[in-house]
Amino acid sequence: MRDDLRSWWGLGPMAIFVVACGLAGMFGEVAISGGAAASGRGFTEDPRRLIIFGLAYVWALVWLLSRFSDVVKLAQRIWLLWVLVAYAAASMLWSPIPFKVFINCGHYAGETLVALAAVCAVRDDLRRLVMLLVTVLGSTVVVSVIAVRLGWPNSLDAESGRWAGIAGNANALGFTSAIVLGAAANIFLAPGAWFVRLGSAVLGVAAALALRGSGSATSLIFGLVLTAGVVWFQFGRNITNTGIATRVATAVVIVFLIAIVAITFMPQAFEAGTWLGMLGKDGTLTGRTYIWAYGWNLFQQRPWFGYGFDSLASVIGEFGKLGHMHDGYLDLLVRGGIVAVALYLVVLVRAIYRLMKLTARMPQAAFWLMFLVGDMAFEVAEATLMRPVNIVWLLFLISAIVAEKDGVLQQAARPDDARVRSRGHPIGGRVAFPNLMR
Repeated sequence: MRDDLRSWWGLGPMAIFVVACGLAGMFGEVAISGGAAASGRGFTEDPRRLIIFGLAYVWALVWLLSRFSDVVKLAQRIWLLWVLVAYAAASMLWSPIPFKVFINCGHYAGETLVALAAVCAVRDDLRRLVMLLVTVLGSTVVVSVIAVRLGWPNSLDAESGRWAGIAGNANALGFTSAIVLGAAANIFLAPGAWFVRLGSAVLGVAAALALRGSGSATSLIFGLVLTAGVVWFQFGRNITNTGIATRVATAVVIVFLIAIVAITFMPQAFEAGTWLGMLGKDGTLTGRTYIWAYGWNLFQQRPWFGYGFDSLASVIGEFGKLGHMHDGYLDLLVRGGIVAVALYLVVLVRAIYRLMKLTARMPQAAFWLMFLVGDMAFEVAEATLMRPVNIVWLLFLISAIVAEKDGVLQQAARPDDARVRSRGHPIGGRVAFPNLMR
């Protein structure tokens, strides 16, 4: 009992982080995809946020140290994530603003600790992670819907009338709602108490309303990909062949990879996108193509190592109020160059490969697999890759660590362990993972 309680304490840092991101609008900033907070400048301007997120980082570190012998193997297996942090720190050598890089690297390391603590804390029950996510983030979505309906200040975008709620802006609310929608589907389709499934259904409906009100086409696409993938793997897998599901997932990943490469390296191709009128966008994707052209020019000047992880503070120029390139891949190219994107892609492909194998045995892991697939599309029009204090990057880290945790368990399992050999794991319950922390 005491050991279970100590494990639950490991989820505390993630809860703090998610709540703070969901309430970004309360700080007058945006923590998902825009503004000063997204670029990292908010931390030097608002000490409250530094204190809140700093508490989460320290809490995660202390908890991990208290369980050092249990988590050290997993910490070693995520060495690629540590390499990413180290590379970002090395950019202090060539960034015009090394102090900003130093601050951001503190957040990168802290977020990795938060993600590691969360994955280790759930032990053999992945559903706890999604339950925490849908409960905490879903609650902020419900508050956002109430805020809009009651006409709270700044809950609507003054120019477009799109819902912003307490998330800070419409795009932030849209993506938050998309995450909650997929997570709610994950919980609803898994075996559990009726009140848990009812609660997930209510939060899912609220998320769908908020997603529609946000008017974010990018978030809508992500939400559809995430939710459809979760439903397919958790429900459709029960009535079809596992091999078919794996092949479908593989095809989706390949298509997105091809689309990402084409869009990243040929942004000018979108200038004539008349089909975008159906989504309420103009041929420049509401000005994104101008930003992409500016970012592409910056990348060509320093293609290998970029300008450093200083939140683009040294080069953002005329787009200073925006804080990012509205394309995650281009944004990362400008900050970290080809080296950073290569490291990121290695982590991404490795995680997707391992999660596909895990999902074939345990369909509930589909949430983390489909999050990565959906985020690949989301990054085409938004920028969250290696962005400090960013819930999207936190979930990316959790997905990558979940994938590596399965590898640790496979190595540690006995050859005759039926839990490893069996391909008939139930969707929910506590048998999905052997106990890593006993």
